[in-house]
Amino acid sequence: MAFFYTSVMVLILIFIVKKYKDIFHPICINGLIWLIFPLFYEILCVFYSNMEFLSDKFFVYILSYFIIFTIFCEIAINGKRREKKKALISVAVLDSNKKRLLQNTKHLKHLMQLECCLNILLILEIFRTVNTWNYSQAMVMFRYYQVFEPQKFSLILRLLRYTFSLTAPTICYVYLFHPKHKKIYSTVLILQCCIILPIYGSKGFIMKFFLLFFFMLYFNGKINPSSLIILFITGVVGIYFMTMVRDASFMSDYTYLDYIFVYALTPFKAFDGMINGLVPFPDRPIGSRSWGFFYRVASRLFGFALPPAEERYWVNIPAPSGQDVPTNVFTGLGNHYMDFGLIGIMMYGALFGIVLGLLYRGFAAKRDNPIKMVYILISYCIVFQFFGDELFGFMSMPLQDLIASFIVFKRLRIHEIFKYNGIHTDIIKDAQIC
Repeated sequence: MAFFYTSVMVLILIFIVKKYKDIFHPICINGLIWLIFPLFYEILCVFYSNMEFLSDKFFVYILSYFIIFTIFCEIAINGKRREKKKALISVAVLDSNKKRLLQNTKHLKHLMQLECCLNILLILEIFRTVNTWNYSQAMVMFRYYQVFEPQKFSLILRLLRYTFSLTAPTICYVYLFHPKHKKIYSTVLILQCCIILPIYGSKGFIMKFFLLFFFMLYFNGKINPSSLIILFITGVVGIYFMTMVRDASFMSDYTYLDYIFVYALTPFKAFDGMINGLVPFPDRPIGSRSWGFFYRVASRLFGFALPPAEERYWVNIPAPSGQDVPTNVFTGLGNHYMDFGLIGIMMYGALFGIVLGLLYRGFAAKRDNPIKMVYILISYCIVFQFFGDELFGFMSMPLQDLIASFIVFKRLRIHEIFKYNGIHTDIIKDAQIC
């Protein structure tokens, strides 16, 4: 079954790459994740006798999900487009828009300065909250408060965490739409992110910025082996440092390779055990696992009590080191299967395909638009499929990226090209950013 699975996945990927000639297509990213990781797990099973192969049922379920995702993603991308009428602009309007563009470019500089100051306040407020200037201790205490005692976070800290959500869209905007200008403030913002993200202790956050930097290198024509190696090493070292500090008890019992195995490969075997009835899970209110975000929003709006927190079942998975390692994550499909079974996986594939298809449609458009930024900022949700559902399970973050992208773009961006009597005039070239 693994051979048939691999053949179908490869054929779909070849078709998509030939059609779109873009490796950043959501079907390509999603397909590579579901092709490489399970097959790498299968290869390990060949060399390590203590490990168990994935079942045929696993490959059937994943292939069904991916085919549904591909179909609905293609429908969303190739749906009928509404043509917009192009209005001619007078010379007077063109001149006024040029002045407005230069003024808004100045606003971008002021916005970045403001964000730099707010991020400094966020860093200071974090250290004040955890009551220590020791960076490693701050990482541990902040994570503890975030999970077990969120009431320790002051209103100021909560507001500053929301303003921090503007940082990634601003960096993305500068590198995407102004690649030839100076990036003094964006560099400062990146350095501030390197301080804040490990304290947050979120792998999703780190993955989002990792992919953001990758896209920035790509759009600036700086993708080469050396830059990729530097980016990869920086990401691995950052995650390793965060892991050693945050999960010190785990790292004392297992090797670093075991830790990589836990997060990258065990979710596939755990999900395999779930669909084969080897992982018990209690009944919960319908959709409370896969659509927990909407439960939390409805609870705030209508005042009903949330379902009690669920004790996730831990599964021991044989590792290449010879010992069993625990995991309680079941890929991005796990929650949807627990709520609705195979139908839930199909529904998730369809909805995920539609959302990513619509976003990619805006990303691939010739004209500049905020959706280009949104697609880059939430691309980590596609990559994180091997671990969990970051889009619907934690929708507050993608929504913050969506809102922040529109705020930054609509407030600062004026159409670059204005048409007057059939002549296109580029008015962005005169703008300067510090």
